[in-house]
Amino acid sequence: MPIEVISEPRRIVIELSGMAVIGAMRRRVEIPTDRITSVSVRPRKEVKWGKAWLRVPGTHIPGVIRYGSYGVGAGREFWATMREPDVVVIEAGGGPYCRIVLGLPDPHGVAGAITAAMR
Repeated sequence: MPIEVISEPRRIVIELSGMAVIGAMRRRVEIPTDRITSVSVRPRKEVKWGKAWLRVPGTHIPGVIRYGSYGVGAGREFWATMREPDVVVIEAGGGPYCRIVLGLPDPHGVAGAITAAMR
């Protein structure tokens, strides 16, 4: 699996492997659980870019793949998606990313595990 999400009591670790590392130009993202404000599963087509227009670094092929960091400063986002119908959206504050969007085989299970780790 190119994306693995590890839920720990104090942090969430997102590990990328294979082609995901090449697309995102990053192997790992960590988020302290106390900075996560919400976790949801939403249809990928409903999740908009927000203000994150600048890809630094990353890969984007419209409608196919979006991997990497987008935007700068407080509006920075991390995306790791490929044509999945539903994605996990993690909203965070005070960290390197304000939003993380992940395409996973079991988005509801991962969202539940992250929510449990936040408690």
